[in-house]
Amino acid sequence: MRRKLKVTLPVAAVATILISGVASANWTVKRIQGEKNQSRCILESERKTLYDGYQDTEAFMRLDDKSLLVLTESNIDPNFSDVGLEVDGYGFIGMDKVSMEKRALFESEIAKIINQFKTGVTAKVQLRFWPTWPATKTYSVTFSLIGFREAYAASLRCK
Repeated sequence: MRRKLKVTLPVAAVATILISGVASANWTVKRIQGEKNQSRCILESERKTLYDGYQDTEAFMRLDDKSLLVLTESNIDPNFSDVGLEVDGYGFIGMDKVSMEKRALFESEIAKIINQFKTGVTAKVQLRFWPTWPATKTYSVTFSLIGFREAYAASLRCK
C-alpha cells in the first residue's frame, strides 16, 4: 500500500503541472492602443477555427471591463436573436449588436458574463454569418475557460 502511494503522488504532481501549462495558453493579457492614443489592457482567448457556411474562419474573444467582443474573419448576420453565448448551461445570453460587421458585441450583461467565465469550464458561442441566402443555421465554437480566472486577475493588475 505504501509503495503505491509513492507512485501516485508524483503522477498527480505531473498532471497538475501539465494542466497549469495548458490553462495559461487559453487566455492572454495584452496591452493595446486605445482611444486618444492611450494604452489599455485587454484579455484575449485562444483563436479557434469554425465553418461559416462557405469556408473556415477564425474566431476569438476579447474582453475588457466594459464589454466582450467575439471577433471573426466573416461577416456576422445581425438579423437573428440566436447569436450569443452560453457558459456551462447557465443559459443563453444574446449579443447586444454587431460592431464593424465582424464583431459580436456583449455589453449589457458584461458583469454576468465575467462571473460565469470565472466559474465556468467552457463558453459556447453561437453565430450566424452573412451573406447566407437563404438563411440556414447557426454555427458554434467552444472556448475553454480554464485559466480565465487567473488571467482576468492579471488583466486587472495590468497598467
